[in-house]
Amino acid sequence: MKKVLALMLVAVLLLSACGSESSESKGANETSTSSETSGEQGDASSDESSSEPAIEVKDVKIAMMIWESGPQQTATQNYCQALEEGIDGLSFVYGQLSATDEDANVAAAQAMIAQGVDGIIMYNQNLGLPTIAEIGKEAGVYVGCYLSKPGSDIIGLLEGNDYYIGSVMDGPLDTGEMGIYAAELAIENGYKHIGSVSFPLSVIEPMKDMVEAFYGRIEEFNAGAAAEEQITLYDNEEVWFTQVDASFFANYPEMDAVFGAGGGVLSVYPTMVSAGLTDTIKLISTGMLYDEDTIGAIESGKIQLATTSTVEQLFYPVAMIFNAVQGQSYADQPESWESVGCGVFYIRNKEDIDNIKAHSYLYAESYDEYDRLMLTPEEAKGLLLAYNPDATYKELTGYLDDLNLESLAGLGE
Repeated sequence: MKKVLALMLVAVLLLSACGSESSESKGANETSTSSETSGEQGDASSDESSSEPAIEVKDVKIAMMIWESGPQQTATQNYCQALEEGIDGLSFVYGQLSATDEDANVAAAQAMIAQGVDGIIMYNQNLGLPTIAEIGKEAGVYVGCYLSKPGSDIIGLLEGNDYYIGSVMDGPLDTGEMGIYAAELAIENGYKHIGSVSFPLSVIEPMKDMVEAFYGRIEEFNAGAAAEEQITLYDNEEVWFTQVDASFFANYPEMDAVFGAGGGVLSVYPTMVSAGLTDTIKLISTGMLYDEDTIGAIESGKIQLATTSTVEQLFYPVAMIFNAVQGQSYADQPESWESVGCGVFYIRNKEDIDNIKAHSYLYAESYDEYDRLMLTPEEAKGLLLAYNPDATYKELTGYLDDLNLESLAGLGE
């Protein structure tokens, strides 16, 4: 079971999706929306911050626990370095997580605690989270998550633990929004015979919501369309964390598009290439790979949609840990921890690729290219109570929804 749950988390990496206005609180029966906790967008670049702290700042050492490598991981570590440079008292160390071994993750967290860290952030990985949060509580070390949220089977195990500070998703909490976006893209492009491929829906809650929303939006369109305009939907094909077999396409010779939920760039597109189908079938997917073949397929229109996110959402758990170590909390902060969503990069064409390459921190050549950041170290500092006593939780969460391609393009203006 541990291995299945770990593989679920591998899949969630590829779920990068759209911005959300909802959040999830600690208790299974306690929920709220960001419109309730965040309201309108806050101004992350508050002028109230000062180079002189309002209190005597305690040093805060945070362990970033990472289990993979790639452009987002490199950008994340670069962002950590930028924050270190810009915020006095903040430092990071790095640990290694496993995608399959819960005991190894717990041991790695214990090793970080032994190094004297004040906080632990688990990167896109929840395997071992309840145990790590518990040993964190015993040691007085705060624990949070980045690019993931606790599943419904984990939430109850975190209840009552004041040292778990919450999480920020890699996109929305309601992943159905991405399914609707993908469906509307398919409708807009006039596809009439659409398939769907996903990882197992019975074990991946976000993906289940995404696929159901995709089918629901197409069915809604069909209900109001003339017979000749209606779309034929084929049954969703589940693959067990591998590539879909070419027989899937052979079974539906009229297929002109396929929805690859939660990583079609990895589980669907290679099969389309090997079967010679990229000229007749288009992929609408979530997730992103940064290799030349994937980028070229997006630019040429063979992949109609891919998604990824930037790294600035990392500051949410960083801020929550930094404030907690200082013994501070925002006046408008919810009583319980939350999972919060953020914006996403919907990548549809060469223009979007060029935008990312020109402006995104994912393509920064060094950590100090602050002009590529949608939340600079100075702006982030202004969201910390130690440096800005008037900072609010509304402002902290307010910048998250703006982490999208439209805002990114504005960096170049």
